[in-house]
Amino acid sequence: MKKVGVAILGLGTVGGGVYQILTKNKEFFKKTQDLDITVECVMEKNVERAVSMGIDRANVASSISEVISNSNVDIVVEVIGGIEPSKSFVIEALRSGKTVVTSNKELFAKYWPELEAEAKNTNAGLMFEASCVGGVPIIRTLIDGMQANNITSLKGIINVTTNYILTRMANDGSTYEEA
Repeated sequence: MKKVGVAILGLGTVGGGVYQILTKNKEFFKKTQDLDITVECVMEKNVERAVSMGIDRANVASSISEVISNSNVDIVVEVIGGIEPSKSFVIEALRSGKTVVTSNKELFAKYWPELEAEAKNTNAGLMFEASCVGGVPIIRTLIDGMQANNITSLKGIINVTTNYILTRMANDGSTYEEA
């Protein structure tokens, strides 16, 4: 069985949900995927929030250096959002050779080439599907499995927020501002 250690940066709505899924489904992942996934640490400013979720105080990191120096951490999940400090944290994690998973749309829209270059420098994984298409697993499919195809275009609404706004406008007659 493969052991995988995870660190989560931020325990807001998304980070808290990631934590709950990983801990609640630990036995399921072992049984179905042959993976022993453990949340090794979280980085959260509000320590009491982490403790209220059942996280031991000793597993609440106060800095990115504490996260990346943890030899049990294989994957860093960045769910803070925005540009800084997220960008700096992601770059530090990639430079340390940790795989990074992020749902940060803004960060990827503005800095994808720089982040990709950092990942290639250390051969670290950089997973960002959660940042677009509502997490539909299409990006890796296109990159890793469709090389022999000659795809000339892809059309559709690939942003859940945009889809929500357009649906409210079409179905409810809402204005753009209201939606």
